[in-house]
Amino acid sequence: MNTSKREIERLNAIAREYEQKGYRVLVDSSSPDLPDFLKDQRPDMVAFGEDENVVVEVKSRSSLSSEADVQELARAVEAEPGWRFEL
Repeated sequence: MNTSKREIERLNAIAREYEQKGYRVLVDSSSPDLPDFLKDQRPDMVAFGEDENVVVEVKSRSSLSSEADVQELARAVEAEPGWRFEL
């Protein structure tokens, strides 16, 4: 994944926002803490909350056009109860 400095800064800001809301945040997509349905995916961030869990992808417009797996990730997340996808 080719992540720009701007995307990394935005991801860090989003991670802080979720942590402040009480979520447990993972930004390491190789973490053994990822749920089974995400093991074959490489999400930018996963936030585990009390009432919901969120998978976050941070993309610039230019990188989004070249990322075909974003739709696949979104479908995988939306198929899981208690999860939502945020782009």
